[in-house]
Amino acid sequence: MALDEKQLKREKRKQANRESARRSRMRKQTEYEELVKSCDSLSTEQMDLKSELDQVKVAAEKLRLENAALKEQLKNAQILQEGGNGSPKTEGNVTLPNDGKDILSNLGTVNSNAQLDCETHETSNSETITRLNQLLESSSRTDAVAAR
Repeated sequence: MALDEKQLKREKRKQANRESARRSRMRKQTEYEELVKSCDSLSTEQMDLKSELDQVKVAAEKLRLENAALKEQLKNAQILQEGGNGSPKTEGNVTLPNDGKDILSNLGTVNSNAQLDCETHETSNSETITRLNQLLESSSRTDAVAAR
């Protein structure tokens, strides 16, 4: 009778071990499936982020070109304000008045709003310079982030 009880206990232990192994395999299978889903999700997110990064790079390049154009406009406006002719390539000796008001009065076709436009342009220039400096500062940070 003691042998039957031992045999019974042994069979119960084997059955419990089988059940434990089955649960362990199920847990591993579930964990594996979750990891596959996570991998797929992260791959999709990575592709989306790469696409977004490409769009940001294109936008950054567009802003760099716009920035260069605005700098050129600002340079030309400053040349005009200082009494230059706005064109860095001048042939011959051309004498222009030093005062911006004289230039405007010599043009003859400029309407009375020209002075107001100039003042507005000067205010706009200082705001543009501030914005350009901010863009230049943020551009280097953006480039550093994009390089990662």
